[in-house]
Amino acid sequence: PSEEVRLLLGRLVRNMVARVLDSGSPTQLAPYFSDAVFLALSASVDPFPDAKLAGMRLLSLLCARVPVGLKMFAVGLVKQMVPALTHRLSRVRIGAMHCVSALVMCEDKAKCRGAGSAAIVDLIGHRDANVIPTAAFYFGEARVNSFAKLVLDSNAGVRYEFVEAMGTWMHDLPDRCDHHGRLVPYMLSMLSDASPRVQARALHWMERL
Repeated sequence: PSEEVRLLLGRLVRNMVARVLDSGSPTQLAPYFSDAVFLALSASVDPFPDAKLAGMRLLSLLCARVPVGLKMFAVGLVKQMVPALTHRLSRVRIGAMHCVSALVMCEDKAKCRGAGSAAIVDLIGHRDANVIPTAAFYFGEARVNSFAKLVLDSNAGVRYEFVEAMGTWMHDLPDRCDHHGRLVPYMLSMLSDASPRVQARALHWMERL
């Protein structure tokens, strides 16, 4: 029940994973990799904001250092991060956006794409007109456009992190061409952002693209 204990557990696991990955034998992590992922997810959805951030940092670390192992979890983990994108604390929203970006960019060499890039469609609440789940006929369906909320976020730091993620995906994702049409409107919206810093970053990415 102690928030501090859960926070320290998250930090402990992250430090242990980082030490193993930095050692001469990173394969020692293999038998415990799934446990590390589930511990990171548990921390990421913890009610305590600092514990959330510790879990998100661990997920980002695993994306960067062990993409081969994390790629099978990436789409599901992105969906679990969605509630944190609208958290009341801006630092949690920034951490969640950074984590989502890392999960989307997680390398999947075999399929030449970002392992979590399939979740972009869910993040913008899009569905092709000719694809309707059977359950929608009976129970109805509500879809939320998380990106539309981020474009209008009250914190400039959150919007900056959002622009950075958009730019990175549109420029570096192996399957970026599949998503350009969906992402360009959000990047163009940021060109008229109230923050000069966000405007400048959006313009930087548009020039590179």
